[in-house]
Amino acid sequence: MTTMLFSCRKHECVVIRSRDGCAVRDCMRFCGFCMLLGCALLQAGCGRSAHNRVEVTGLLTLNGKPLPGGLTIKFTPKDSGMPVASGWTKPDSRYVVYAEPGKIGLNPGTYIVSVELPCADEPGPYSGPPDLEKIEIPKDFQTGISTLTFTVPADGSTFDIVMKSK
Repeated sequence: MTTMLFSCRKHECVVIRSRDGCAVRDCMRFCGFCMLLGCALLQAGCGRSAHNRVEVTGLLTLNGKPLPGGLTIKFTPKDSGMPVASGWTKPDSRYVVYAEPGKIGLNPGTYIVSVELPCADEPGPYSGPPDLEKIEIPKDFQTGISTLTFTVPADGSTFDIVMKSK
């Protein structure tokens, strides 16, 4: 009998090769089974909701005027267990929501929507982008206080956020 390292792409098996080669064939069957099982698990995922993302975009305005880029828009799901999604305004005041880094969209459902300045929660003087320094987000739209809700439909949507100072 001979000990050898058998490798099939990403899997490595240490096998003892018998004269008839049974051990090598058994390892190949095992690796094939593992690959099929892995594919089945990937396809099943962690539930259907992970694959139902739809695009949500919009325009953010304050007192009817577009705002500079860099503001954070947060979508906090009303159903617990789902992650908070966010987007950032571009220089034209438009935003796109990302459920997670690099993955555009939200799962259909109802969300609490809030707006925040970057670096606003850091101690000391404001250290965010200078264009945003003088902007005051109305309390009704601030994270943790906002009562603005949006229900994301199954086919995606545009959701413009119209803020007004009091």
